[in-house]
Amino acid sequence: MPVVKKSCFKGCINKKGFTLIELLVVVLIIGILAAIALPQYNKAVFNSRVAKAMARVRAFDQSAADFYLSHGYYANKWGELLLNPGSSCYASNAFCQFSVAKGLMFQIIISTGYTTGNYYQWYCMATAGNTLAEDFCSKRGRYYKTAHDYKYYRLKSISPAGTTYYGQTHFM
Repeated sequence: MPVVKKSCFKGCINKKGFTLIELLVVVLIIGILAAIALPQYNKAVFNSRVAKAMARVRAFDQSAADFYLSHGYYANKWGELLLNPGSSCYASNAFCQFSVAKGLMFQIIISTGYTTGNYYQWYCMATAGNTLAEDFCSKRGRYYKTAHDYKYYRLKSISPAGTTYYGQTHFM
């Protein structure tokens, strides 16, 4: 039997791809899943950066305590402490500030008191309007001031007279 070719003009539809509606539905589903997952991912990244920064703060706290036990007074510059606090803290400087995540920073200041001795102050700084950072700082310290678009929360002070916590008993 001879093979007869069927010709398609208007009656046949050659369906090899997806319709526009099918593609729009898939894109919509992917968009909804991304809208649900992205905030949770950002929160997880924020929490991991905070944990890393808190480890740095704990290392400084331990180093300051070790120095006090060895010498009987608190160090008055970073170079006297046996730790590398990071690139934003200099050996000859008594001021350290490091960024944790977008809108969240820690600041540690070594203040030299002429009659009272050296003392340390810890601050948590949150960009005004960054609710995640403000929530983190406010749970750990007491609001202190607003300057340069940052809200400062005082966390802790250490002096020869003793340790004062302004928020939780231990902010770390």
